[in-house]
Amino acid sequence: MNINETKDVATLQLELFNHFENVFKSITGSSYQDIHNEEDIGKHILSYNSEKGPELIHKLYENSINDLKQFYHNYSVILFNQAKELGGLKIVLGGQKTFWESASHAVKQMSTYVDTQLIPDPIYPFFEGDLDLKFKYANFLLNLLYILQFKPFVELKMNCPPIFIFPSFEKTLESHDKKTFDGILVILVNLIKHFSSENINSIEELLDFENKFPDKFIKLVLENKLFIPQGESPDEHFSENELFEKYLKSLEETKSEKYVLDIKKLPRSRMLMHGITERILPQYHLLENCEELSAQPLLSQEVHWHYYTKCSEANSRGLLKSELINEETFNLIKAFQNKKFSWMSSININELALIIKNREHLDFRNKLNECISFISTADKKNINNIVKEINYCFNTLIDDHNKKISELSIHYKNTNPLNILGLGSGLLAFPTAILSCFGNMNLSTVVPSLIGSLGAGYALSKVNNLNKEMKEKQKLNKSLIGIFAKYKKVRTNL
Repeated sequence: MNINETKDVATLQLELFNHFENVFKSITGSSYQDIHNEEDIGKHILSYNSEKGPELIHKLYENSINDLKQFYHNYSVILFNQAKELGGLKIVLGGQKTFWESASHAVKQMSTYVDTQLIPDPIYPFFEGDLDLKFKYANFLLNLLYILQFKPFVELKMNCPPIFIFPSFEKTLESHDKKTFDGILVILVNLIKHFSSENINSIEELLDFENKFPDKFIKLVLENKLFIPQGESPDEHFSENELFEKYLKSLEETKSEKYVLDIKKLPRSRMLMHGITERILPQYHLLENCEELSAQPLLSQEVHWHYYTKCSEANSRGLLKSELINEETFNLIKAFQNKKFSWMSSININELALIIKNREHLDFRNKLNECISFISTADKKNINNIVKEINYCFNTLIDDHNKKISELSIHYKNTNPLNILGLGSGLLAFPTAILSCFGNMNLSTVVPSLIGSLGAGYALSKVNNLNKEMKEKQKLNKSLIGIFAKYKKVRTNL
């Protein structure tokens, strides 16, 4: 056996993240923990460049990049194979080519429900070939910044990891693998055919239809929302001119000048064909990854769910139709992405890591599944019904948590420390029977001394009670439901 194969899942994942962090530090001079957004990156780079000088920074960058390249050379295939071997409830992120804020939020939200989230490595594609990006290095750094936020998950070094980063080889497969090329074309042809009355059965017939009847093709695309420009919502309605204007604007903001010029040379109908193909590429890879890794799909934006649904409707190899995933779980995962639960994305990553380490999320999953089980099979097909039940589950669990906090307050408020000590309130009245024990002693000396002792005992007992109350409340507040209560209240003002 190759010695590389003896490294376990936890070890390789931590090594990968250490390489990510080294590359990030070599460019910015700072830890990812000190940088929160794109503006921060620019400030830190300028400061670091002024302090160290461009020559030294370039050398550090080259060293860290070469180390990462070597890691990919040694372990990229092993990482993919390890992803295939993981068990439990797994979801695989897809529908996009970057790991930015929306993807980060989606992963955070699902971390309290699933066992493992499989994430296509957002850094690996930068080593596969030209991505035709306008701001390649800015994209590279943003992907690093957002993926590094999940290093606390990796540092748990769990055999069943909460996240697992794997290279999905998308660019390589698109360029060199005939099965991939043909598979993408099949999805494209079936997508147009499904929403058209035309007899289209091949890419040649599709291109012939688009070429001969461009206006008809454009109308078909508009009416069925087969193309949504980047940054736009599938709920929006566009005229033909608005659609092309928004598409070209999105390309000019994100793609290289040559790429944009090449697109602008195309007729409008062919431009749309190209745009649709861009949109379904990630969908094809998501379908492939779900099948290869036996995982449920996770998409982070409504537009990605829109295309997933369209492609599944049009293609017989849709995961639901081929029974490769459970429809109830699929709908629940989609429901979790509803804006009602956006507050979950603000939960501190270190708090989530501790919850996962203690396996509290498994109890929550069982409780959530129990809530969902009361919905009829027919109603489970409606995402809104599942959203309502998830929200109900959150609210009841948080209500129970708040009730426990209130009960603790009442319990300790009503507890008399003197009773706990076994002294009772009667002692403070100094009954004759007790005072007579002091015989001829000067009561003016004894009574203050006794009261002082009792006061000190009372104070000490009171402090002990307060400490007990505080510890019990802290334990509740650090639990998964306690964390839910804190963040849901802050974000929704409930």
